Amino acid sequence: MSDNRYIGVFDSGIGGLTVVKSIVDSMPGENIIYFGDTAHVPYGTRSERQITEYVLADVRFLRTFDIKAVVIACNTADSVAKEKVRETYPDLPVFGVVDPASRLAAETTKNGKVGVIATNATVKTGAYEKAIHKYNADATVYMEACPLLVPLVENGRFETGDPVIEIVLHEYLDPLVEKGIDTLVLGCTHYPLLYGTITHLYPELNVISSSDAAAAKMLGTLIQNGTCNENTEAAESERKYFVSDDAEGVDKLARVFMTNLAARSNRWTWNKQKRSNGKGETTMTVMEAARVLGAAIQEDTRYAAYQDAQAIVENDEQVKALSDNLQALQDQFNAEAVKEQPDEALLNDLQQQGGAMYQTIYQTPAMSRMMDAKEGMDSMMNEVMNYLYLVIGGADPATVEVTPETMQQMQAEMMQMQQ
Repeated sequence: MSDNRYIGVFDSGIGGLTVVKSIVDSMPGENIIYFGDTAHVPYGTRSERQITEYVLADVRFLRTFDIKAVVIACNTADSVAKEKVRETYPDLPVFGVVDPASRLAAETTKNGKVGVIATNATVKTGAYEKAIHKYNADATVYMEACPLLVPLVENGRFETGDPVIEIVLHEYLDPLVEKGIDTLVLGCTHYPLLYGTITHLYPELNVISSSDAAAAKMLGTLIQNGTCNENTEAAESERKYFVSDDAEGVDKLARVFMTNLAARSNRWTWNKQKRSNGKGETTMTVMEAARVLGAAIQEDTRYAAYQDAQAIVENDEQVKALSDNLQALQDQFNAEAVKEQPDEALLNDLQQQGGAMYQTIYQTPAMSRMMDAKEGMDSMMNEVMNYLYLVIGGADPATVEVTPETMQQMQAEMMQMQQ
């Protein structure tokens, strides 16, 4: 018997759309409801209590539709709150991304050495080590936090041959490869967009996408439970997408996440060996520059200030209380918005209250400090990109001043390389 109820999928942002894409690829006839809680992204900077509250609110919203299963398409949310969701909704099949990818890695590694790349928040939970050891107690797991990957992916820097993403990937992955890993888990739902680039750079690795693994697990369970939608035509399936904030900005990013991700190899080429700066002097290699850059980021006071500010916000009682009030307004708005005949006056009133609450939150001392620190982080990231452009272009970053004119020149040279 065909079950055409929706599959509910949610994430703190839009990275979970890679899970949606994996579901669509393997189960094209399934109807899907997606919710991105963009008002609270990222979850990784929140306390476990706050993450759990957000996750339960996300599921409550999805359950206003007729869903037959829910996918927690967020590694942090999965690690912290999956069991609470199962406890709260015992009749609802709940799927995550951590366990399926971990099991696949544990069962397919040949030498028992598994690397996992993820966000700082996911690495801190230790969820992947625990899950992999559950299925393979003898496995050695190497975790690597990769804070630069999400912003690069969201800025479209993920395709095979893009020199910036390849330099950063070498910085993160070379140490893991040197430790002898034969299997790599992409432990963030943004990272499947890097699959083509990673397999191009490291063809010997068994690369596992947590999004694909989650979709495969769900497919097997739906078949076993007899709850698949027998419709096999994607054109006849229904998909709805909701976000809690910045719908216009999300729409632009969603086009990136849901597009065909086939990598274009050899789009860019550059010499990885020592190069000349045109003055008969030998400059550092790209890899040397990447290592210097990674160390510099960790030592930069702006990075430390931002980390400290995030920790303060996470533990600030005023911000917590205001966030709880905002969540209550959001829940009320979502419940009203999905009605067949919603009360428009009430929706407008709730929207105005929410806007005022946002302003109040961002005016708190803790949040103001974090926003100031974020400006410093943004400035640092601009310097990072400038540095990479200079090195890729063959210039010596120790002797070349970074200016708008220099950047324009380097980008023009890179465009010529692309042709």
